[in-house]
Amino acid sequence: MGAGTDSDVPHSDLHGTLPPGTRLRNYELVSVLGHGGFGITYRARDTLLKREVAIKEYLPTSLAIRTHGATVVPRSSDDSDTFKWGRDRFLEEARTLVTLEGAPAVVRVYDFLEANGTAYMVMALVRGETLDQRVKREGALAAPIVERLAQKLLDGLEQVHRSHFLHRDIKPANIIVDAQDDPTLIDFGSSRASMADRTSAMTAVFTPRYAAVEQLTSDEQGPWTDIYGLAVTLYFATTGEPPPTAMERVLKENYVPLSTMRPAGFRPGLLSGIDAGLAVRAEDRPQSIAAWRGLFADGRASDATIVDARPRRPPVTRSDVTPPSSPAPRAASAVPAVPHARLRAPATRRQVALVAGGLALIVALVAGYFWLSPQGAIDGARRPDVPAAAEAEAKQKAEAEAKRKAAAEAAARQQAEAAAKAKADAEAKQKAEAMARQIAAAEAARQQAEADARRQAEAEARHKAEVEAKQKAEAEAKAKADAEARARADAKAKAEAEARQKAEADAKAKAEADAKAKAEAEAKQKADAEAAAKQQAEAAARQQAEAEAKQRADAEAMQKADAAAAQKAAENSEAALNLSVADRQRVQSALKALGFDIQGVDGTFGPRTRDMIGAWQKSHNQPVTGFLSATQKNSMLNEALLVTPRAAPAQTPQTPVTNIGPRTTPPSSSANDPRCKSILQSAQLTGALADADRAYLRDHCR
Repeated sequence: MGAGTDSDVPHSDLHGTLPPGTRLRNYELVSVLGHGGFGITYRARDTLLKREVAIKEYLPTSLAIRTHGATVVPRSSDDSDTFKWGRDRFLEEARTLVTLEGAPAVVRVYDFLEANGTAYMVMALVRGETLDQRVKREGALAAPIVERLAQKLLDGLEQVHRSHFLHRDIKPANIIVDAQDDPTLIDFGSSRASMADRTSAMTAVFTPRYAAVEQLTSDEQGPWTDIYGLAVTLYFATTGEPPPTAMERVLKENYVPLSTMRPAGFRPGLLSGIDAGLAVRAEDRPQSIAAWRGLFADGRASDATIVDARPRRPPVTRSDVTPPSSPAPRAASAVPAVPHARLRAPATRRQVALVAGGLALIVALVAGYFWLSPQGAIDGARRPDVPAAAEAEAKQKAEAEAKRKAAAEAAARQQAEAAAKAKADAEAKQKAEAMARQIAAAEAARQQAEADARRQAEAEARHKAEVEAKQKAEAEAKAKADAEARARADAKAKAEAEARQKAEADAKAKAEADAKAKAEAEAKQKADAEAAAKQQAEAAARQQAEAEAKQRADAEAMQKADAAAAQKAAENSEAALNLSVADRQRVQSALKALGFDIQGVDGTFGPRTRDMIGAWQKSHNQPVTGFLSATQKNSMLNEALLVTPRAAPAQTPQTPVTNIGPRTTPPSSSANDPRCKSILQSAQLTGALADADRAYLRDHCR
């Protein structure tokens, strides 16, 4: 919503706007130029300066509404503080923009005021069409036009930034281009940005297609933010299409620099300057308009593509991979190591003792053997008195006895062996016969057992067959009985199911019929109740409307009566003054001197004079009657004397007061200064004022 162009919005399409003819001080609204979530812009006429203006009204629809009439109020008590805070920011923005008078390519702000519970900003009515409309109609603009737009917008934006102010929403739709290709930047968004930061009810102030990345985050904003918006706008004017958004470029850098595209007819400096302003990162853009202007002039902006400066992890190669080290050796046990020989010492001593004892026993046994043996006895104790022949005879005799004994033992052994063999043969024969008998008996028993087994098996087989046949017959009978039982049960279940379904269907039909009847009854009852309520509401509404109409009629009648009474009282008050023709001429001269055109000083108070008296009364916040009281007449004459210079009476004849300069605010007369009273009384009688008296009144009579 900007300062406005020639394009008006039909008033019938809008709700909540002030109607045409509404007066805001000396401004009269004509039509609606535009509207948005932050306010409404009107075309208006300055009745004093006789010029058309644009007036922006502070009306954030998320926080406030217009009640019956013109007054704007917060939507709720919770929104009251935020609404008032935003109104103060709106007026603060207006005060700043007023100081930018004369800044090129920036909409001019004339005035600001408060009324109807809100605030208004009075701006120049800019003629032309938006840059967005121009490019969409004609396509990409020629190089000289883009150069002209860039230089003028740079000049204006530099002054804006010098006032510590940001636009925050530079885009083609906020730049109006006139017939001479001169741009005007409108619709500053600083107060809206402050509101958006304060409350979530306000939408963001920027346009994403033309917003810098810091506007999409919480990063600091500054002149570099407006530089990005203007760079996108110039790119759009140069190519006919906007570049990729900042967020798209953050995700994937796909911007093609203008210095690479090289559109025909454009200076390399202009193209590289636009590229520099389109850097995604704020720190990579020019930080001020002055720095950016230098890039436009000489084209030294870097053509290097901006890449992600974050450190990247190097690729891992096989040589970079360190094999896992061997596990560390286990820690030594806390128990001290004991020498192996020391642990085996007790066993070794026992073994040595046992071995020593065994050897001693073996030696003792060997010694005893040799000591006790006959040979040992003979060898060790040979008697020298036994003859050698006797020994030989005894030896032979012993050998013969031994042979005889051996032969007898051999014969006895042979007899015993023969007897034993005979006995064994007899026992073997008996044993064989007995075994044969046992075998025959066993064979007979086996055959008998086999015959018995066959008979038993045959009998068991017959019994088994009989049992199986019986079981089969019983199973078949049972199966038949079960089948018949199942058939009967199925038939019964089917009959029961059919009966249940029929009962359920009947119950459902009955329930539906009951429900339908109940619903119809309830609907009829509800319709009757609604009809009765409607009749009551209509009757109440008619009564209320009649009461309100009566109240309005009474109020209007009372107002008319009061106005008529006031008008009559004013007429009587003026009639009581018995104004002469000269008095009326002085009043008409005073009105003319104060800037109220009465179209002639003829001493007659016609309709024009009465209208101007009413206008003077309105400008002094007094009841507008068109008739003067004594106090009003004296005040008007005094005010006219203070704004109309006069020559001294001695030098030139005194003439009636005429308007030779702009109207200023009169000082108040002092009741304590006799000279002030004297000068004013003389001026009222003569209609003239000397320069010395005028100076005294200006310096001393307050």
